[in-house]
Amino acid sequence: MRAKLDILALVLGALGIVGTIAVTAIPLWRVWAFIGELQASRGLMCSSIILAVIGFVITISGTKVTSCCNDSPGAKTTMLAIGGCFFLLACLTTLIPVCWVAHTVIRDFNNPLMMVVQRRELGAALYVGWATSGILLAAGIIFLLRFSQRRSQEERSGYTEAHALTCTEESVYLHRAPSSTHKTVEYV
Repeated sequence: MRAKLDILALVLGALGIVGTIAVTAIPLWRVWAFIGELQASRGLMCSSIILAVIGFVITISGTKVTSCCNDSPGAKTTMLAIGGCFFLLACLTTLIPVCWVAHTVIRDFNNPLMMVVQRRELGAALYVGWATSGILLAAGIIFLLRFSQRRSQEERSGYTEAHALTCTEESVYLHRAPSSTHKTVEYV
């Protein structure tokens, strides 16, 4: 079940990467756009692509199906958390330009001073952007939940192992035979 959740989150992350690339490439953010605003939005989308790819690579190495970090559970758990944070940052950098453009389109559409010819509608890329943000958000949340589950399992298993080591009769020496040097040497 745990590996299935990891794979599901990886698939969602890959879909998020494809979605951010598609949103960046689709020219229909809105039918008419101020070029500077569109370029700033695409710059944020490019940073979202980079963050999502970095998160994907990090989380691949943090899953249990790979043999990275010498199969150290603590390191893999940390890598899942870092990758989940990258996916959440990619979600945020996707959501900001999409909502920004949608806000300006809706504001201009409801502006009574604008002529009907100047009013524009939301483009298809905005809907793809919102869906992609949701997918990236889901991937990031799944990885962070997996991180917290693994961390609590590691803490519980580490506690029980330490408790088992201290409570066994072999590890606790109650009766110790004096060594031969203590019999012949006097301490002042």
